[in-house]
Amino acid sequence: MDQSSNDGLRSAHAIVLAVARLRDYGIYLGVDDHGVVFAPRQHCALVLGPPRAGKSSALAIPNILCANGSVLAVSTKRDLLLATGKARSHVGPTM
Repeated sequence: MDQSSNDGLRSAHAIVLAVARLRDYGIYLGVDDHGVVFAPRQHCALVLGPPRAGKSSALAIPNILCANGSVLAVSTKRDLLLATGKARSHVGPTM
């Protein structure tokens, strides 16, 4: 990944994190015509989709990075840990 891609990812994460703080850290669901959409706190989300549909990159990773507490994320690959482990290690232990 080149530097401009990394800068874009950091900017996108910063925007989602800022809005997450304003929305009391609900579950990030995406963006619609009115802006960033969050489910309320204390709710859950089940994401189902075919391979390569963007489940990890569009939903799981932003929510893991913006979580204001513990996270339990299940994946058959190491992609979630590799994408979020370093940032989450500043919050607490990661596995």
